[in-house]
Amino acid sequence: MPHDVFISHAHSDTELAVTVERWLLAMWPSMEIYRSKPDDTGLPFFFQKNASSSRVVLFLATEASIVRPMVQFELCTMTDKHIITILAGASLADVIKMRERDLYCGIETDKIVNIDDPDGWYNLACLIASVLSIDPPGKIPDIPTYQSVRPIDTDINNITRDFWNEMVKFYMTPSYRYQTEDDAKRLLAIVEKRLFEIALAESIIIQLDRLPKMTPRARLISILCCMTREKEMAEMIRCFPALIDDELLYLLQKIEKASRENSSDISEILAMAIEIVESMILQKELGVKYLIRF
Repeated sequence: MPHDVFISHAHSDTELAVTVERWLLAMWPSMEIYRSKPDDTGLPFFFQKNASSSRVVLFLATEASIVRPMVQFELCTMTDKHIITILAGASLADVIKMRERDLYCGIETDKIVNIDDPDGWYNLACLIASVLSIDPPGKIPDIPTYQSVRPIDTDINNITRDFWNEMVKFYMTPSYRYQTEDDAKRLLAIVEKRLFEIALAESIIIQLDRLPKMTPRARLISILCCMTREKEMAEMIRCFPALIDDELLYLLQKIEKASRENSSDISEILAMAIEIVESMILQKELGVKYLIRF
């Protein structure tokens, strides 16, 4: 279901997210808002489809959220839409540093509002109305009170670094050139572990024990369903040459058909994966080697 606003936040800042949501609805009662909840369950990044279908992203920049891997992921995959940053404990310098840290980060420097400023909430309401092309409210509700939460120890740089170190180590082994299905299973376990760590930092519950019981190709598809950018999806698929075959393509087509019949938003992601796999199978038949660039 399409939403007007997606609230990107650390789950430790749920109280602030709820405050912002209620404040928005007090001005625009019919506004469709999506806010993930701490007890939500599913695959890592399962709520990414809700962010993709939203018209604008509100990023709650707090001391907790600016170090959250999941929040960073959201901001890096939402570059096709406006991102309004709400400073609520984090400084402008923190947000700029966060943006410069990742080439794909979609934070827009001209859409940053500090709600601690005297006119902060008023400026935020006007900016949201402008971006969504809706009438500004006749009256701005009373300024909400909130309390930001200090971050728990989570180091996105360490998680990212450790993941790629494992990837490089794997591809430095002779097995890369002749990857077997067992090699692919080892690499799937590495990817799944890193995704689990990121999800755990955000208090999202996923059933990691179920993944090894699935076939390697089904596990790969589960990972691909977490990705919304074609470039990153293609890079991920290239990591598994042993799994790029007609069996993977058939499974993708089967799942995509079922999701389309159920009007699932994930069908678009699967359709993109199908196109990539079809192209790679053709390249494989033509003898094109798969190389990972670090």
